[in-house]
Amino acid sequence: MTEAIVDQQAGEQATLLQIAASDPKRSVFVSANAGTGKTQVLTMRVLRLLLSGVAPDTILCVTYTKAAAAEMKSRLYEKLSSWAICEQVDLIAEMKKLGEHRPTQTQIQTARSLFAHILDHEDGPRIETVHSFCQAVLKRFPIEANVPPDFQLLSDLDSERLLTDCFFALLEQAGQILDVKLAEALSVLTQQTDETQAIKHIKSHMRNRRVVDALAHDPMGLSAYETALRQTLKIDGLVDLEAEEKRLGDEIGRMPLARIADALLQGGATQAGRGQRLQLWLDQNQSSEAADLSGLMALFATSSGARLKRMTDKQVDKYDPDCGRLQNQVTDRLQLYFETKSAERCIQLSLSLARVAVAVYRHFQARKLASGRLDYEDLIFFTETLLDQDQMMAWVRWKLDQGINHLLIDEAQDTSPAQWSLLNKLSDPFFDGDEESQDRTVFAVGDFKQSIYSFQGANPQTFAESQNRFVRRAAEVHKPFEVVDFSLSFRSSQAVLEFVDSVMTADEVTGLGAAPYQHHDVFRTGMAGLVEVWPVKAGAKKAELPMFDAPDLLVEEDSDTRHAKQIVSHIQALLDGAETDLFGRVIRPQDILILLRRRDSFFALLRAELERANIPVAGADRIVLNNQIEILDLLALGDVCLLPEDDLQLACLLKSPLIGLSEDDLFELAARRDDTSLFEALTKAAAVSSCFAAAVEKLNRWLGLADQLPVFEFFSVVLTAGGRQAFHRRLGPAVDDSLNAFLLQAREHGQQGQGGLSHFLNFFRQGGSEIKRDMDMQDAGQVRVMSMHGAKGLEAPIVYLPDMLRATQPSDSLVQGASGLFWPSGQAAPLALIDQMKQQNKHIRQEEDFRLLYVALTRARQALFISGWEKPRQRMMEDSWYHLLSRQIQNCAGAFQTETGIWRLETSGEDAPEHPQQQGAEKDADGTVPQWFTDKPPAEPTPFYPLVPSDLGATDQALLFTAEDRQAALLRGQFVHKLFEVLPQIHPDSWVEAAQIIAASMMAHLPSSKSLHSQATILPDQLIKQAIAVMTDPRLAAVFGPDSLAEVSLSGMVGDRTVQGQVDRLTVGEHEVLLVDFKTGTPPADDDRLPDRYIRQMAVYADILRQIYPDKTITCWLVWTQTARISALDETQRNAALRELMVGV
Repeated sequence: MTEAIVDQQAGEQATLLQIAASDPKRSVFVSANAGTGKTQVLTMRVLRLLLSGVAPDTILCVTYTKAAAAEMKSRLYEKLSSWAICEQVDLIAEMKKLGEHRPTQTQIQTARSLFAHILDHEDGPRIETVHSFCQAVLKRFPIEANVPPDFQLLSDLDSERLLTDCFFALLEQAGQILDVKLAEALSVLTQQTDETQAIKHIKSHMRNRRVVDALAHDPMGLSAYETALRQTLKIDGLVDLEAEEKRLGDEIGRMPLARIADALLQGGATQAGRGQRLQLWLDQNQSSEAADLSGLMALFATSSGARLKRMTDKQVDKYDPDCGRLQNQVTDRLQLYFETKSAERCIQLSLSLARVAVAVYRHFQARKLASGRLDYEDLIFFTETLLDQDQMMAWVRWKLDQGINHLLIDEAQDTSPAQWSLLNKLSDPFFDGDEESQDRTVFAVGDFKQSIYSFQGANPQTFAESQNRFVRRAAEVHKPFEVVDFSLSFRSSQAVLEFVDSVMTADEVTGLGAAPYQHHDVFRTGMAGLVEVWPVKAGAKKAELPMFDAPDLLVEEDSDTRHAKQIVSHIQALLDGAETDLFGRVIRPQDILILLRRRDSFFALLRAELERANIPVAGADRIVLNNQIEILDLLALGDVCLLPEDDLQLACLLKSPLIGLSEDDLFELAARRDDTSLFEALTKAAAVSSCFAAAVEKLNRWLGLADQLPVFEFFSVVLTAGGRQAFHRRLGPAVDDSLNAFLLQAREHGQQGQGGLSHFLNFFRQGGSEIKRDMDMQDAGQVRVMSMHGAKGLEAPIVYLPDMLRATQPSDSLVQGASGLFWPSGQAAPLALIDQMKQQNKHIRQEEDFRLLYVALTRARQALFISGWEKPRQRMMEDSWYHLLSRQIQNCAGAFQTETGIWRLETSGEDAPEHPQQQGAEKDADGTVPQWFTDKPPAEPTPFYPLVPSDLGATDQALLFTAEDRQAALLRGQFVHKLFEVLPQIHPDSWVEAAQIIAASMMAHLPSSKSLHSQATILPDQLIKQAIAVMTDPRLAAVFGPDSLAEVSLSGMVGDRTVQGQVDRLTVGEHEVLLVDFKTGTPPADDDRLPDRYIRQMAVYADILRQIYPDKTITCWLVWTQTARISALDETQRNAALRELMVGV
């Protein structure tokens, strides 16, 4: 295999640029094309700062995601650890690569010791997201920032749920609201839209936290907001629509409408028809006090409100030459009224929405702060507010400045304006011009063309403005500042890059920045490359069926289904060896990345086709739990446990993997059940069918557990007792992510003290949840299917873009303007100013779409396969990416069209990247099944974790306690054991008083809502009496004597297993060791019925003590505190239990 052929000269020039950009003495702003080594130069910069003697904890590197921060830390510490142990020749060579061509002995010694220093002092460079940095600042200065000390961070999901709760709480209080304007606004909002849409609009309003907070805290904020809205729409003051309508009605009475109608009647069919309708309108409205103005407007304008293009014809003009002029006058007056009405309605709706959003925001913030919680937006907001207070908080800024001397910003194009404002405040002291600021530097790296997260607040214009701001501030104080461009791609082949440049320089492509487009230079000149643009898969036209004929049962597949099969077939061909001559190697599933614009039905369809073809496919990059079939099955189980007569949910559960009935089984069960419920029918059928009997057995077990266990424990038992394996068999192991997330939600629900199963099911369905997977899996052996947004930062040898036609987009009912958020719903006439704002917003979205296309195209290292499918009113060619891509590939030198209509751009390769994994893949590519595939796997090794004697009950044993009973039993046991530990050490006269203090202390630590219940169920006075009775029993005098030991920790080996445990009481005599364990539960009728778990527990303890005291007799007692009864366990019982235990484990 030949070595990779590269452009050596271009590589050296790029290295020099990277060295210049990583110079620790200069501030630098790097603009880098995709694949040019942004993360590499960021790491170089940190390393060179450390080598120059900069204190590690004065470096702050801000990344966009936690994953990016973790990756950079990993790279940094891996390099530092290798420097600590490598040969000096290798170390010097590494330092030369960084630009330190003549490293001093001090630098070499620093490089050797950096890793150990950082580990010992825990003061490494701070590499974190901006949110993590803000959280640390607020934790350090909570009082100054006016946030709760030791606050907890709300997840996005919990934040959304809390916001929704606040909105519904406001609705519930609607009749008690004293603010008249707020009550009216709430009434307007609820009449205009439904709850879901209202919450969506409120969230849109709250995206700009600065604006909504100013409206909430400024008494005149909403008045100023209304003024700004009116100025934008050019409406001076409140419009009295009733007065305007009356004034217009008076004017209409003086308009020559009869003359116009008479003239129109003389025209052709179209104009005569208008004349007849106008005459009819006059007849109907002459005597009416409230004229039908909308009906009149419809005679002079289109349905969209635009003026008719033809008001007259030749006959009308001949009869009355002034008819056209008169109609225009009428139309002008009507349009003025309806535009004024539309504008006033828009302002009222927009203001009502803002007023309700502000009220919800106030409640939302109050709820969070009262519970000691902040969300991610709060972290930015409160930190920026803290740094804004120049006088009062100057010392806070000073302390922060003392800790940050070098600021590095990764993925700067994705930083939101609020985050940039915060970072600018942190970096402002770097440009003060004093001596101290000379050595402080700023480094930012990003790419305007890759700013695609506007929905998270990113604004590429802010990225460009920040660059200009840094350059200007540095020039003002004569401080070195460089702007460096990276254009050499270390990632992609020549074919891919040539195609990307052709597309991005097309005339219609905008939004890539004010600077001229930076073409990509190719480093891997010898790497094979391929771009294909396939013909569009046309949608089949539905044939018209003859009337009353039944449609055919075999319906032709839709174009999206056929397209999904085409892609999967092509992938299968690649995996089977197609294009091997071009790529020079075997293609593996993990080499393939499929990118879609959104996770819609085609996303699921494509994954299903891959699975049907037995092609390994990774799970979705983002999962909405409420949409996952395995989660729906678990929710159905919960519904059935609450109401077994819920036939629909029971049917879903019966067909799910948890029970596994077939379609035929369910039909047989349901078809002949008459009026009985499905559950009753299943119970009756269990007597004659084994599969139904097994289903009933499972259901009855689950019904019992649901009544006795908390939510988390209930679903845990269901999944561990075969449920998870059942899901695996039908849906594959990818379901683990969603199942684990579901269990996590159930656990958090219980920890928050929420209600039972019914409350959890309602809570989960309202909020749901999303989980994200890490898709940077280079050795996972699976095809990846994901969204283009989710693929940012990833790459793959082969990328499919199968969704390149324009999809229909739902229109947004809100319009963002410079002065605020407009809600132009139900316009009586179109507003030109609103239309202009809509066009501006559309243009901004189109520009981001082109940047998203750039990101998608540049994920490919070697090959791009581009395609799409047509579907009436859903996928269209006009103005689509496909139209652009199919045209631009024809402008690439060497592109040609095959006989099948595929446009193909190919660059042959003289080298092929190869890894050890690929070599192994090629050796097995002949189809021979490796031996390990058929060999029986070895037995699982014994887990290394220790046995805990108190948990040695049978695995199938379920303790049937309710949550309250379980907690009460636990508290009773803890209380009695604490008495036995403490009281023997003090005088018996003080036992009662001391016991009551212990009881009061335990109750004080319970939540107030549970304290009274626990007081009633634990009965501390009764337990105190029982404990004293045990301690004063003559038979147990030695157990509580001065030579006895309490709460003794034991560890040792029993067989080949490690054991750790704690003994309640231990007395070591000259010839005997007495081991005592106290049990606060109800004792069995006789000692022959002792629970196996208790016997096993004592057997394990006795075996460890036998090894410690081999010459002494081991005596084991169980003491039942309720009756002071002693159950002695002889050696025969213990040995038998120990043998059974060792066989079991």
